[in-house]
Amino acid sequence: MEKQQKKTTRQEQLGIMLADSIIEVAHQTYNASRGKAIIEACIKRLQERMPEIQPKKATLQYKKARYG
Repeated sequence: MEKQQKKTTRQEQLGIMLADSIIEVAHQTYNASRGKAIIEACIKRLQERMPEIQPKKATLQYKKARYG
């Protein structure tokens, strides 16, 4: 039997694509320590700013536009 793989969401796919692009930039430095430093700086900054992402209540105007 094959294991069923979890289907990735569009948000996860976008996150993976963004991470891959950062890795590609790091590869293009042709310097492993510099590339790792770039990646570590990105991770650190993302972790610092993660608390900024908070759910907000939808306004009536938004609900009408979105759901009719």
